[in-house]
Amino acid sequence: MQPALSQLVDYVKSTKVFRRNRKDVELKILAALLYFFGLSLRKTSDFLSLFEEISHESVRIFLLKMQSLAFPFALHTLQFE
Repeated sequence: MQPALSQLVDYVKSTKVFRRNRKDVELKILAALLYFFGLSLRKTSDFLSLFEEISHESVRIFLLKMQSLAFPFALHTLQFE
C-alpha cells in the first residue's frame, strides 16, 4: 500500500466508524475513492465484486458512514433518499 493510503486506513481504523468489519476497511475506503472518482454505486460494486462480493447498497452505506471522516468536502453532493 502507498504511504498516503496506509495513513488513511490507519485514520479510519482509529476512529472506529465501522462497528463491524465483515468487509475489510481497505475495501470500504477503495469503494469511497472509486465513487469520488466518478464511478456510480453499481459500477463501483461491480468492480469490487471481482475481489469480494459486495452490493451497491453496501457501497452507499460505507459512503454515508465515512461522510464525516475522510471526505467531508466531497459528500455534500450525496443525496440518497
